[in-house]
Amino acid sequence: MDKAQSMCEFLEENGFNCFFAKRDIKPGQEYAAQIIERLEKSDAVVLLFSQMANDSPHVLREVEFAVSHKIPIVVYQLESVNISKSMKYFLMTHQWVDFDECSDKKLIKSLNALMSVKEEKKEKAEAVAKNDEKSETDEREGKSKNKTTFLYGIIGILAFIIIAFGALFAKYIIPDLKNNEQAVTSESSEEITEKYKVGDRVIFGKYNDEEIEWRIIHFDEDNCAILLTSDVISIKAFDTAEGGKYNEYEGVDYWSYENHIVEDPDLLVLIRGNNDWSTSNIRTWLNSDREVVEYADQAPTRSASCTSDNYYSSEPGFLYGFSQAEKDTIVKRTNLSEGNLFSDTDSLGYVVSEDFVFLLSEEELGYLKDAGISLFANLTQSALEKDTSGFAKNFSEIHGTNSYYWWLRDHGKDAKVNEGLIVQTEYEEGESGATANASVGATCYGVRPAV
Repeated sequence: MDKAQSMCEFLEENGFNCFFAKRDIKPGQEYAAQIIERLEKSDAVVLLFSQMANDSPHVLREVEFAVSHKIPIVVYQLESVNISKSMKYFLMTHQWVDFDECSDKKLIKSLNALMSVKEEKKEKAEAVAKNDEKSETDEREGKSKNKTTFLYGIIGILAFIIIAFGALFAKYIIPDLKNNEQAVTSESSEEITEKYKVGDRVIFGKYNDEEIEWRIIHFDEDNCAILLTSDVISIKAFDTAEGGKYNEYEGVDYWSYENHIVEDPDLLVLIRGNNDWSTSNIRTWLNSDREVVEYADQAPTRSASCTSDNYYSSEPGFLYGFSQAEKDTIVKRTNLSEGNLFSDTDSLGYVVSEDFVFLLSEEELGYLKDAGISLFANLTQSALEKDTSGFAKNFSEIHGTNSYYWWLRDHGKDAKVNEGLIVQTEYEEGESGATANASVGATCYGVRPAV
């Protein structure tokens, strides 16, 4: 406590306004509520990291809250600590300052840099707001129209589309994937949409020997249905360390604090994974119907996975449990995704992929909102039981929620090559800021496929 108080005084002497609970929470005020309120208003968090902080569930909750609300954390390490898996996960992408004779100067430098970046982003946001003459709705519609116009005239631009769900749609339209021809019966697509509506629940395929429930989230211009699983069906990394060992390469341990901050894109891909959907482990797994999945690059092995949890290199592909008739009803879709420094992009900067199963893009979340379907999703019991990280169970017990995070195929603006986007949970406040950045190598986020 003495160190925390002296640090608070030191930061205030250097021009930073600080919140110190022991000093600033007045008698009679609700302690937890005051901490959350001040965290929400903070530009950064300085974590004085010790064994006591590492073992404290209260500190873990505060760190988790800061991470989920995109509040930068500077970890000021007071002593050597065998960091817990939960704490390691939340702090792996944040800046560390070791306690030494230069540490105070390093801390001030780090905080000044964070404030500078924040101010720059604020100025850019204000400039964009001044020049924006369209409403938010018009802007979204414009983006959708522009993409449709420029994407080689592709019509069904929404992830994998099921034209028929086995017995449900087989009587209307049956695609032949081998020769790309379709046999159409006398019933029109308008008659199909009269029987099946957005929001309907459909049973289709199996995963882990259990039937999968889907929601119809949209009909495209050809009245083809887009399905999204009702629940988060598994917990997996988006992509794993291409060098074969997570946070380690050529004998260097990047878990260690002095090596923790990595900016080199080549090294980030080698030790933490690649956010390019087209080459990702998760895309390969979702689109495979093989008992032994063939990965083009580094497979999601135990050593390549963060904390060696939830690796899936030996798991059959997602489509392995589908019947041939079910697989034949799924139409291959042309998807556009954000590229990075290593991506093979088109003239507009998009990565083009042909997928049978896919993850939604951030823009495609609009279909759920338009349909009145919640962005929040629960884990299946099977997914919860198979989670070796233990994160999902702990999260549910701590926050009292059954909803869980799930991956998108986008990585968002200004993301590092190893950062992707997740949809948050009902624990986070509202759906307006529904997405957050996450390391693609993180093995504690969920998968919610679309077809």
